[in-house]
Amino acid sequence: MRAQQAPATHRLVCRACGRTEPVHCVVGAHPTSPAGFLLEAAEVVFRGYCAPCRSTGG
Repeated sequence: MRAQQAPATHRLVCRACGRTEPVHCVVGAHPTSPAGFLLEAAEVVFRGYCAPCRSTGG
């Protein structure tokens, strides 16, 4: 049986102001799921500080 690929969401989130930006990444195979578990979506969140917040001290 072939594994079904689920949509993936990747984004950057500023810890200071909450600004978000999409991240365009190459998406590979999803991790192996336990038997009977259908993976429908995946999300990766990178947290840090955007340029304007870094320049003002966050």
